[in-house]
Amino acid sequence: MDYKKAYQKLEQDSFFQSWIKKHPSICLAYLFTEINEQLELGTWQMGFYDKKTDKIARFMIENDVRFEPLEEAFKKPGAIKELELKKVKISAEKARDIALAVQKEKYTQHLVQKGFLILQHTEDIIWNITFLTRTLAALNIKVHAISGNVIKDELMTFFDIKK
Repeated sequence: MDYKKAYQKLEQDSFFQSWIKKHPSICLAYLFTEINEQLELGTWQMGFYDKKTDKIARFMIENDVRFEPLEEAFKKPGAIKELELKKVKISAEKARDIALAVQKEKYTQHLVQKGFLILQHTEDIIWNITFLTRTLAALNIKVHAISGNVIKDELMTFFDIKK
């Protein structure tokens, strides 16, 4: 399911509508999905940050909408910015394809097995794509969600992590 359709489904959910009314200081913080072995995108998870409590709640959108209550935000203090979906121009599929093109051009020996994709607002709105490779490495590629430009690509091997 496309993230826009998933978000629309979430907005139409009666539990979400009542929940959001009870949490007026909440904002969309991120979108997350897994990338399977066929390089297809999975179920969307959407995180909402409550500025008042400094906690995050998650909604999983598939055939139905599932809710995970507020829990501690894993972040630096003040680091979570609101994610404005209307500004995003590059689809999740396009971002994945851009990242795969980088892998094929620069990291050919590191074949992709699966991965995950996060849309978040850090310094700017980015698609943060991480591929797990057959060489036991993690290839992280950041794609600007408005322009589609590759901001950064980095390969970390098991040996890098041990250091």
